[in-house]
Amino acid sequence: MFFYLDHVTRDTGCLRVIPGSHHVGDQFSDSLQVLEPQGDGQSELSFGIHARELPTLNVENTPGDLLITNHRTKHSSFGGGNRRRMLAISFGERYKENDLTELRQQIGELATLGEWLEKRAYGEKMIRTANVDRMRHLEQRMANDGHLTKLVRKARLTRLNKLTPDHQIIDKVIKRQSKITSEALWKAYQVECQRESRTPVSLQTFTNYIGKLIQLKLIHGSPKSKNPNIRIFSMV
Repeated sequence: MFFYLDHVTRDTGCLRVIPGSHHVGDQFSDSLQVLEPQGDGQSELSFGIHARELPTLNVENTPGDLLITNHRTKHSSFGGGNRRRMLAISFGERYKENDLTELRQQIGELATLGEWLEKRAYGEKMIRTANVDRMRHLEQRMANDGHLTKLVRKARLTRLNKLTPDHQIIDKVIKRQSKITSEALWKAYQVECQRESRTPVSLQTFTNYIGKLIQLKLIHGSPKSKNPNIRIFSMV
């Protein structure tokens, strides 16, 4: 279920879906399984065209629109930016004991999502604030998400390896320090570059690289309480 806060079109990040692709055991739907696992270039390998060119239904939205779709439906979006705000809520069935393998596979697919780097099937806050009644609905997925941490680590490494060596140096420094201020991170980055015989990038480029790591959810950045101009960075 998606509740949109911004106007989105085909070129600015609206949801694109392939109608009928959610059916299980259907010839057409099953033929689309070559798109799994998700990944860059999969549609080129399977169909010879970029994912943007696949025939889809483009569900353009205006602020206040509510879109409900089956989570099995093949979907994507392209061209989104800072003005593609929405609230998303997913509902899932309780699996039968004989179908728990399918549940674990579905949970594992979370690691391939570009915006998912949680190590549990649910976020920490949802688990921490769950009362007894809500926990009844969470416990099955929590009991079957033990493999997600390893898959998330692998996805994180894959994402990081696509970035520049400077991104990787920043990530390494933060990992070593656990928590570090922006000023200390800048100094430690320069020291690390000297060790590796690299020329440090400018402060502006360094700041942009930090923003990229936060955007990809590889690191977390929060303001220091006593001085909002100083940020504290940590691993996600």
